[in-house]
Amino acid sequence: MKRKILITGSSGYIAKNIAIKLKKKNFLIYGIGRGKWTKKDYKKWGYIDQINGRLTKKNLSKYNFKFDFIIHCAGSGIVGLRKKKDFNNNVKSTISLLNFIRKTQNKPKIIFMSSYSIYGNNFKDSISEKFVTKPVSIYAINKKKAENLLLNFSKKYTADLMILRIASLYGEGLKKQLIYDACLKISKGLNNFFGTGREKRDFIHISDLVNIVLYFCKKGFSNSNIVNCGSGRGRKIKDVLKLISKDFKMKNKIIFNKKKLNTNPINLISNIKQLKRIGVKPNKNFKIGVKQYVKWFKKNIL
Repeated sequence: MKRKILITGSSGYIAKNIAIKLKKKNFLIYGIGRGKWTKKDYKKWGYIDQINGRLTKKNLSKYNFKFDFIIHCAGSGIVGLRKKKDFNNNVKSTISLLNFIRKTQNKPKIIFMSSYSIYGNNFKDSISEKFVTKPVSIYAINKKKAENLLLNFSKKYTADLMILRIASLYGEGLKKQLIYDACLKISKGLNNFFGTGREKRDFIHISDLVNIVLYFCKKGFSNSNIVNCGSGRGRKIKDVLKLISKDFKMKNKIIFNKKKLNTNPINLISNIKQLKRIGVKPNKNFKIGVKQYVKWFKKNIL
């Protein structure tokens, strides 16, 4: 029997890429998310059915059957939203989803898209899942609150849970996050950037993240789990920007304003030993991935 999967935040970048992949592997995909999709729209992304709207009791009740997996992608994907809006997107939506699961579902396995930003400021070379979280941005604080809700739910109702702490995401089609913002500025000939350039970030390509989700949907999991999803390698921001500026054939040298913000961590590098032990390893070459992204950007954004 084909397994049924509900994806929240279904119109978002991560959700759509997951839906496409899982449909090809014969899962039955259902969605709920903000937007005004027609049947033609959501069929294109691999969904059998789609509820256009927020994660509310009324909207969720339209699905009156049991799911095998729920992939929780709903939530703000942008750091810097207003406090109330970010709380509603990340925390309130999670509460609604858990109430739906508790009242109508038979213990589906839950996969939650979290963020490695919840680790906060740190100066270590890499951060394991055991590292004490110290979120500093509103976005990271609310992601952590959502994690806590899910972990408490998992413990209380013995629900199987997989929390994925995702590194800086990139990939063709993504119109936000660090690499997109850099392309936007550099394509306009702007060479002034915030920070020192020595800050380090870990990156994961959308194809690698989707393959990780597919692995857990095929193999399953039990109990509560937290797994870092990144490449395991830190890259200096100045080196990433040099790579992008080279592809844009930019002549001006990249300049940094040397300013620092408490909400902008110095280093964020995922320790992915646990991910490797499970049997999943990101494969995308970063330089090739960036080159492909710049090519997509030039064709679709400029």
